[in-house]
Amino acid sequence: MLKTLEDGHLINQLNHRGKKVQRDLTDIFERSHVCVTISRAGSLFFVHFTEREVVDAKVAFEADREKLLEYHMTLMEKGVFFLPCKAGAISAAHSENDVEDLLAQTEDYVRKHGKG
Repeated sequence: MLKTLEDGHLINQLNHRGKKVQRDLTDIFERSHVCVTISRAGSLFFVHFTEREVVDAKVAFEADREKLLEYHMTLMEKGVFFLPCKAGAISAAHSENDVEDLLAQTEDYVRKHGKG
């Protein structure tokens, strides 16, 4: 495994996918007027249902966790797995199709649960 990680290619690829997920999820929610902040560290991402910028644990804790649970459970019903109310993680096992499925299921979620 260390040999696989040595050149940084895999980590860069995962971080790039994480950035794409953050950007595209933000766009999906914004277009539907659903207030979220997507925080990210590399290939890990977290959806916070809040109007506030998430700058610390206090703000993250104050986000709407019931809405997050609803979002995650809806995605899980469609085959996109999250530990409910936990961070999402892009791994080497995830393909571009997996990312596109996450985005498509999020689009479906906001159509049914969004404001706009």
